[in-house]
Amino acid sequence: MDGNFAKQVVDANSKMLNALAGLQKINERIMKELAEQQFNNADTLVKTGSGQISSLANLKTVEDVAQAQANMVSQMGQLIVSNARQTLDLLTRSQAEVSTFIEKNVSEMVDQVKTQSV
Repeated sequence: MDGNFAKQVVDANSKMLNALAGLQKINERIMKELAEQQFNNADTLVKTGSGQISSLANLKTVEDVAQAQANMVSQMGQLIVSNARQTLDLLTRSQAEVSTFIEKNVSEMVDQVKTQSV
C-alpha cells in the first residue's frame, strides 16, 4: 500500500471525525439552550399560576374572578406564543449554523482532494 495514499485516508478520516465532533458540539449547545428555554417557561408558568391563586383571595365578585381568569388566560397565551417564537428562532439559528459548518467542511475536503490530485 502506498504510504501517501494511507496518509490521505488517515487525513480524510481525521477530518470526518472532527466534523462529527463539531456537529455534536452544535447539537449539545442547541439542546442546552432549548432545555434552558423550557425551564424558564416552566418557571413563568408556576409564577403566573401562583399569582393567579394569590389574586383570587382578594376578589369579591364573580365578575372580578372572571376578569382575573381572563387575564391569566391572556398571559398564558402570550407565554405560549413567546415560547413558539423563541423555539423557531433557535431552530432557524441552529439550521443556519449547521449549514455553514457543513459547507465549510465540504469545501475543505474538496480543496484537499484537488490539492492531492495535482
